[in-house]
Amino acid sequence: MAGMNVGGAITPAIEHTGRVLFRPFALRKWLALGLVSVLAEAGGGGGGGGGSNFPSSDWPRAGEASRMMVGWIVEHIVLIVVGCALLFLIGLALTWLGSVFRFVYLNQIARDPYAIRAPFGRFIGLGTSYFLWQLAFGLALLLTVGVLIVLPILAVFLRAGGASSDVAPVIAIIWAVIVGTVVILCSCVIDIFARDFVVTAMFVRGVKIIEGWRIVLPILRANVGQSVLYLLMLIVIAIAVGIGAVIVVLAVGIGFLIVGGLFALIGYAIYSAGGLSALLIGYIVLMGLALLLAFVYVVNCAVQPFVVFRRTFALVVLGQAEPSLATVPTRLSAG
Repeated sequence: MAGMNVGGAITPAIEHTGRVLFRPFALRKWLALGLVSVLAEAGGGGGGGGGSNFPSSDWPRAGEASRMMVGWIVEHIVLIVVGCALLFLIGLALTWLGSVFRFVYLNQIARDPYAIRAPFGRFIGLGTSYFLWQLAFGLALLLTVGVLIVLPILAVFLRAGGASSDVAPVIAIIWAVIVGTVVILCSCVIDIFARDFVVTAMFVRGVKIIEGWRIVLPILRANVGQSVLYLLMLIVIAIAVGIGAVIVVLAVGIGFLIVGGLFALIGYAIYSAGGLSALLIGYIVLMGLALLLAFVYVVNCAVQPFVVFRRTFALVVLGQAEPSLATVPTRLSAG
C-alpha cells in the first residue's frame, strides 16, 4: 500500500479529464456521458417545508379547514395509500437504477466513454449490492435519529407538560441540534467514502459492498490525515463546480428561453383558435415536460468537464493509496 497525496491528485485528474472529453472531442461521447450522469443521480432529492401562524381571530376558520381536510383524507384514504405506495416504489426503482448507473459512469470514465448497454448488464449485481447497502444505511440512520433525537425530545416534552419555565425542553433542543449535527456529518462522510472509494473497489475487484468496505477501511485508517484533507478538498471542488454549473445553467437557459418562446407562440396560436381547450392543456403539459427533460439533459452534458473531474479526482486519490485499485493514470508520466 502506498499513500494518499490529495494535492498531487489534482493535476492527473485534470489531465485524465482532458483525455476523456477532448482527446478526441466527439459530441456522441458527451451525449453518452451526460445521459449516464443523469441516470446515475436518479433517486436523489431533497425537500423543505414551511408553515404559517394563524391569528387568534382566525382559529375557528382554521379549525373548520382542518376538519374538512381530515374528512377529505378519510374519504380518500385508499387512494392516498395507493399513491404513496406507488411513489415509494418508483423512488426505490430510481434509486436502484442510479446505483447501477454509478458503475456504468465509472466504466465510461475509466475505460470506454461510449459504453452504456453492455456495462449496464454487467454491473447489475454490483449496483444491486450497493442499492441494498443504501437502503440498510438509510434505515440505520433513521433508527439512530429516532433513538438519539426523537425519543429523548418526546420524553422531555411529554414530561414537561408544556411548562414554559421548565429548562428541560431547552436542553432537549440543544441536545437535538448537537447530536443531529454530528449524525448528519458522520452520515455524509460515510456516504462520500462509499460513493467515491468503495464503489471503485467494487468496480475494480468485482466484489460486493461488504468486501468493498473491507478493502477501503484499511486504506482510510492508514491515511487519516489525507482522508480529512480529501474531504476538505471536496468542499473547495464543490464550490468551484457550483460556480461553473451556475454559468452553464445560465448559458443553456438563455438558449432554452428562445426555444420556449417559439413554443409559447405556437401555444398562443392554439389558444387564439380554440380558447382554453383540452388540446391546449395537453400541448402545454407535453411541451413543458419535454423542455424540462431536455434542459436537464443538455445541462448535464455541458457540465461534464466538472463532473468528470470530480469523479476522476476520487479515482486518482484512491489509486495513489492502493495502486492495485488504480483505474486511471495517477501520474502524468503514466498518461
